[in-house]
Amino acid sequence: MLGGHYNLAREVFSEHLVSTKDEHAEWHLKNMCLEKIINKMGLKEQVRRKNEAISIIDTSKVGNSTFIQNLEKAIELDNLCGLAWFNLGIEHSKAGKHEEAAFSFIVCGLVQTWDIEAWVNTTLCCLNKEIPIHILPLALITAHFFNGDDFLSRLHKELADRFDDDALKQITNAIDELLPDRANGGAPKIRLMHDDGIFRDIFTGKNV
Repeated sequence: MLGGHYNLAREVFSEHLVSTKDEHAEWHLKNMCLEKIINKMGLKEQVRRKNEAISIIDTSKVGNSTFIQNLEKAIELDNLCGLAWFNLGIEHSKAGKHEEAAFSFIVCGLVQTWDIEAWVNTTLCCLNKEIPIHILPLALITAHFFNGDDFLSRLHKELADRFDDDALKQITNAIDELLPDRANGGAPKIRLMHDDGIFRDIFTGKNV
């Protein structure tokens, strides 16, 4: 994936998930993002021009049309340019485009796994009803896997600034339920209805 072989990476991820029923949220999230990148950009592979992509992002022009055009151009040069995706997420969020913002922050987080701000922004976007419900636990689990309680501390601070005490308690309790049982190494059950109307756990593939 990081080598620019997007379609090959998606095929490998898909085959792995089907054959092993791997419960690690990261692989599910990467598989979904790769599929969207391929469909959105119409690009199955590329030679990533990382330095050139970063060089055209002029943060002094934040918020204007030229800035957004430069971000889109940077992504064309490097579909996995974390800086471009992060800033595009900010612009989408300002415009109320929550689904596009969430996707942008997720891509940034998957490329820059240490980027707690990207993961926090992902979580905040995923609290919007426009985002498919199964994306939130995948993002939370992946963010926590890479950043641990540092992520949770930053997330709690942002939530506390946005919600009253009652709402904050409900949200934090829900987040605790979504995260795996760290003591026992367990994984949560995340159900998704398929075309046949049957709910299946997205990790194991079993009917639930």
